[in-house]
Amino acid sequence: MRKLEKWIAPIPLFVAYWRILVQSTWSQIRQKNAGTVLGSWWLIISPLVFLGIYTVVYMYVFQVRRTGLDQTSYVLHIFAGLVPFVAMSEGVSLGVSSLEASTNLLKNTVFPVELISSKFVLSTLPAFLVGLFIVAFAAILAGKFSALFLLLPVLALLQFAFVQGLSWVLSLIGLVFKDVKLIVQYALTIAMITSPIAYTIEMIPANLKWIVWLNPFAHFILGYQSIIVAQALPDPEILVLMTVTSIVTFFGGYAFFRRLKPIVVTHAG
Repeated sequence: MRKLEKWIAPIPLFVAYWRILVQSTWSQIRQKNAGTVLGSWWLIISPLVFLGIYTVVYMYVFQVRRTGLDQTSYVLHIFAGLVPFVAMSEGVSLGVSSLEASTNLLKNTVFPVELISSKFVLSTLPAFLVGLFIVAFAAILAGKFSALFLLLPVLALLQFAFVQGLSWVLSLIGLVFKDVKLIVQYALTIAMITSPIAYTIEMIPANLKWIVWLNPFAHFILGYQSIIVAQALPDPEILVLMTVTSIVTFFGGYAFFRRLKPIVVTHAG
């Protein structure tokens, strides 16, 4: 029983401190847009501008050859890939530097150190939800509504678990080794290139598909694209990869953080 409680420890932690976490996350969100003229409206404007730019670039500048997709479906394919990737990428980028940016909280007895990275990861949620709503609404207008859309929150939860787990690991390492932030940025660039956002999995040469399967970001992207564009459940292997990756990363990342936290916090202090 004690071993089980030890492994599921992060869940009771989120439940016990959810009020403080919500307040600190909202403060983090407001801080992002502090001093801007449009303020919180950027949560809506940013996804629209970002999606519009990428659509024009991929469709009219690069003129990517589409396989088995009409123009509307291809736009939705891009949107369904970009929205989750940007959210995951931003969450990891913020998470890796979260402890370094909050050294004043490392020995705080009110706000758990384990949740410092969480407020940074959760601060990406509003823009992600707005972007996901835009994509889902566009799909409905295109006649692609499906009851499977009800599974999107499940994918979003698995996505959060994956990013949070990475953030626990990377934030601790980044607190000691400053080079980690640069390495993560290069890794995210590679992850974007090897994610099927502007292309489909069918367009990849058979001998190179293994690169995509090794990219955990691609698993989530394929999941969203299956539900939104193809109106079908993701392939079983994708579902298994997403679920296993999220669970292992979340609970493994927390265990890593708990084990090394005293050493790193002392080092930082």
